[in-house]
Amino acid sequence: MLLPEQQQDVIDAEARLTQPTGYGMLFTNGTGTGKTYTGLGVAKRFAKQGKDAILVVVPDRNILEGWLRSGPDLGLKVTALENTKDHGTGVVVTTYANLRDNNALLKRRWDLVIADEVHEMGQSQEGTITESGLRIRALTMHPESAETRTQMAHPELYAEIVALTIEQAGHLEKQNHAAAAEIDKVLLPKVRRFAELKVQQESLIEQGQGAGRTRLLMLSATPFAWEQSTVIAQGYLFDWNEGFVPGRGYNAPSAYQNFMIQHFGWRMRYGKLTKPEWSVNSSIMQRQFNTWLKNQGVLRGRMLLSDFDYDRKFIAANSAIGQRIDRGLQWFWEADPSEALPFLTEGAREEYEKDPKSGLDKLRAGIHKASRKLRSEFDYLTRMRMLEAIKAEAAVPYIRAQLELGRKVVLFHDLIQGQRLDPFNVKFNPQEDAWAYAAMEAWRKEFDDLVTYPWDTLKSPIQTMMEHFADRARVLNGRISDKEKVAAVDWFNDDDTGPALLVVQADKDKGWSGHDTTGKHQRVLINLGLPVRPTRSIQQEGRIYRVGQASNAMFRYFNTQTSWERAAFAEKIAERAEAAENLGLGEMARGLRDAYIEAFEDTGDWPPGFEGEGTGGKARDREMAQILSDWDRAMSMYWAQRKKNQQTKSEEGHEYYPTPEPIGLKMVQWLDLRPGELAIEPSAGHGAIARW
Repeated sequence: MLLPEQQQDVIDAEARLTQPTGYGMLFTNGTGTGKTYTGLGVAKRFAKQGKDAILVVVPDRNILEGWLRSGPDLGLKVTALENTKDHGTGVVVTTYANLRDNNALLKRRWDLVIADEVHEMGQSQEGTITESGLRIRALTMHPESAETRTQMAHPELYAEIVALTIEQAGHLEKQNHAAAAEIDKVLLPKVRRFAELKVQQESLIEQGQGAGRTRLLMLSATPFAWEQSTVIAQGYLFDWNEGFVPGRGYNAPSAYQNFMIQHFGWRMRYGKLTKPEWSVNSSIMQRQFNTWLKNQGVLRGRMLLSDFDYDRKFIAANSAIGQRIDRGLQWFWEADPSEALPFLTEGAREEYEKDPKSGLDKLRAGIHKASRKLRSEFDYLTRMRMLEAIKAEAAVPYIRAQLELGRKVVLFHDLIQGQRLDPFNVKFNPQEDAWAYAAMEAWRKEFDDLVTYPWDTLKSPIQTMMEHFADRARVLNGRISDKEKVAAVDWFNDDDTGPALLVVQADKDKGWSGHDTTGKHQRVLINLGLPVRPTRSIQQEGRIYRVGQASNAMFRYFNTQTSWERAAFAEKIAERAEAAENLGLGEMARGLRDAYIEAFEDTGDWPPGFEGEGTGGKARDREMAQILSDWDRAMSMYWAQRKKNQQTKSEEGHEYYPTPEPIGLKMVQWLDLRPGELAIEPSAGHGAIARW
């Protein structure tokens, strides 16, 4: 039942999880690769060995239903927990919401816990573990889970302690020390009892380590939102305490701090862990961390392997109003200050007449100020909303042509209903700033059509699509019930429905499949947004390009080819790839971003049915997935070692003379050592020359 690549996933997981300290395994496989079946395959191997106490935790009911439907394909009976008092038997699946309230789960000694979308364990920039994460730790006998296990095992006692603590804090706030002291008489015995019970849990946890400890299978394309989020993998994929020797200096790091320094180039300042300095290329460090986890055998990640191809194209969406906005924004760069003279107040005009040169300088400053204010009104979010409305109209004839070719179309959008927009009705008070007022009034006269344009009449994508395709369209968004969502997807996927349109809100990009499994109706995905976050775009594209694909897929983005859209795209895509992408995808993160940039630059008409449609995407994306160069690796090692200053160097002792890794690399390259030749490498550092 499993595909060869899924079988390899299971083999890799088993190789890791059967090790005495192989407590966890992470799969960052891309959307559409069948992570559910990989998880079920691992569960099947456990069950065949009599280890069928297996808990699967998922984000929502839709994904839960997928696990229930897929289990029988591998001969596994998977049941859903009924409520927060149910711990089930055999292989069970539940949501993170149930996990957070279900103390009964502690009554079972689990063999395996599968965390689907494991980033639910911790996504904050502070690196804190969520309640879901704490409970997964408790169920898997994590060494630091005694507190949570005690809370789950004795919920009534814990609730009493919390209630009394809150009541006591209220009395202390009111300076009512007598009442607070009375509460202490009741509270302290309960706290002591809780501490005794916690010691018992610590003993159980200590005894539960090794081969008998519960294993954790982690599934997520983007498991770590931030570098600090890697804390969720501590005790499963790595142990930063292993081999760590505490230092005694003022800035000597703890085990965790040392881990962040080594892997992400953080630094110690004034006794505190501090973010990397500006010269550290965090993107390289993050991708190197991904490679390190793979080399440790604790992480595996792959994109979809399919016999069928895809292509990614940007379609030119010519827009008269979009071009007019272009000219309006360009005016501020090209305008002659004298154009604003007719709009000067009487006082400003007198100033100008006394000193024309100074007056023109003030008008130039006024033009710049007016430009800044208008651009602040016409911000990124406003641009995206406006672009979406414009592109929805432009997409109508394109969608109609695709439907006429017998295809099914998925359209992603952000906006559910129209929003009030009035970005160009910008004014200045002439009494407060006569020069900016004059500049703005000159612009308003020149572009009165933009000022008075009925922006509120711009329709939301749903309105536009339903007006044109009501009989052949369904919507999928947060305003419909789970039952209606399932019905909409089933209707769309039914071959008997024929050519159809599914209008999907952007954040509904997981938990459902819309790919062609029969070869009768090719799929086209149209995204009205800008693909500035490659991982999210891949997640959306994965709705129609998945395991079981029976035809080539087409991914389409619309481009108004205006300067202001290009600027918005460049502004976001040119930012460093997000930590989530680098940490989850490694080198693929940089390659995907470059692939979207190249496709944007290649914007054209690309009419439905053009020769070669739906092909070439696999080869191009594979080519874009570059590998870390030796120089990149050398720089990451240099930052990981903490650039040596007088203080950090002294920590290593006397006669310690480390060579920076980048210099060591260049020394070896320039040496050009040949077979049979000998070289002497000094041993006064940490091997920064010999490693190359």
